[in-house]
Amino acid sequence: MKMLDIEELKKLVYANYQMQIDSYKEISEGYVFFNNDVCYYFVPSVFDVSYLQMVYEIQKEATKKGVRCHEFVLNSKGGLVSEHYILFKLNTLIDEITFDDIRAFSISVDSSFIKEYVSMPDFWRKKIDYLEFQLSELSSSILINNSFDYYLGVAEIILKYLHEIPDDKGVLCLSHKEFKSLNSLDFYNPLYFTFDYYLRDVAYFIKFTNDFELLYSILDTYSFRPYEYAYFFSRMCFPFFYFNLLSEVLLNEKNEKQLGKYILQNKEYENFLFHMEKIFGVYIFSWLEFK
Repeated sequence: MKMLDIEELKKLVYANYQMQIDSYKEISEGYVFFNNDVCYYFVPSVFDVSYLQMVYEIQKEATKKGVRCHEFVLNSKGGLVSEHYILFKLNTLIDEITFDDIRAFSISVDSSFIKEYVSMPDFWRKKIDYLEFQLSELSSSILINNSFDYYLGVAEIILKYLHEIPDDKGVLCLSHKEFKSLNSLDFYNPLYFTFDYYLRDVAYFIKFTNDFELLYSILDTYSFRPYEYAYFFSRMCFPFFYFNLLSEVLLNEKNEKQLGKYILQNKEYENFLFHMEKIFGVYIFSWLEFK
């Protein structure tokens, strides 16, 4: 979606929310603006109404439980979407999310919200199957086709390992689909929320910050159930970044140069896997034994 100019932005906001824009800034894929000293975030949406309604209910419950997430602002017709845009009121603006924020965020939620939960092995098998199909239909790139087989092999090893550990159906909590950044604009955006085990966000945070002292501390102090331990290891090792970038290249026509840079770093990734095996004491990547 193309960015709006200031007059288009003002007109759209006033027509749907009867708000004047005192000042604004383009940020991420949307606009942060002030009205009467209150900060708002106006962002495009590609989600259907039923999904947004669920996210709206989740946001209200999370807010009641003390999570400082951005709050949906309904338009003058009581709707969540205004001409393909959503408006949030920003409750906090900080530059750096800490591990304390991760812990405070991971609250338990009403079980009715998590009935659609899909386990990591099931979700990623379906996603990889879909990417394989898209690859056969859309890609003529040797770089992509060759790299896919490598990362597919790594992913299948991890998913097979995790699938073989009985899932004890532990408590699911509020989590993130991914970490686009560690600032509050993204972290408290309900559009990025999902449900999973607490260690999902912990793994994302450690990889995002390269805070391996934190990893050692958690492994020393956290009381893991067998599946949790396997899940944590799998979350640390799985090549999410590659598959997410590949999705953007294939489906959103993003430039594949960034993907190429990532592929050229696969030796660093193998070193990372090697160290994860030693740290966790889990040895599943047989070709790394000779490093």
